[in-house]
Amino acid sequence: MKLVDIIKKENVFIHTKTKNQANRLMKELDKQELEWADGRKYNHHNNHWKLYKANTCYCPHDGYIRNFGSLDADGFTIVEFKDVDFEIEGSIKLNNEKIDILGTTYTLLEDTSINNPKLIKNRAYFEPYSKKIVYELPNIQEVENVEKIDEFNQKIIRHEIIHTFFYESGLKDYGNDEVLVDWIASQFPKIVKVFQKLKIE
Repeated sequence: MKLVDIIKKENVFIHTKTKNQANRLMKELDKQELEWADGRKYNHHNNHWKLYKANTCYCPHDGYIRNFGSLDADGFTIVEFKDVDFEIEGSIKLNNEKIDILGTTYTLLEDTSINNPKLIKNRAYFEPYSKKIVYELPNIQEVENVEKIDEFNQKIIRHEIIHTFFYESGLKDYGNDEVLVDWIASQFPKIVKVFQKLKIE
């Protein structure tokens, strides 16, 4: 069952038999900017797994915790941690992909703003010296607000790739023009279609 579906439903609990499972779940819930019912952020320091240990169940929608044995009543759904799909549907998977930018190899790396402060204000960025393009996929709330999530993700990656082309061409000033770069990133698919129609490579 997808996490994106679980968090939308009341009284659906995720059963974590081990502390490691609880910590992983806390990380995923925090990544989606979800919180406990009292407004505290999810993290491994406050997973409360010790309360029920192997019987610990979390309800992401409502932000609370219950004992596995107390959820026998009708109206509750329990999903085993191993059956939870944390992938966001439509998300592109380019982590560790290597690309050639005018003879220079860049590596695409997926990260999160939780682990990487540089991603707090920017969805992605490129590092000309380490030759990396680092990006963060959108969280679940953002997925719900974007009609075509795959196109949204692709534009983010295109934007940074265009930055690298300007940089590797020695045109840093153009690469620093965010309006120009974003325009190219947005219009590039349309430009490609025109070339393809005319069979121009």
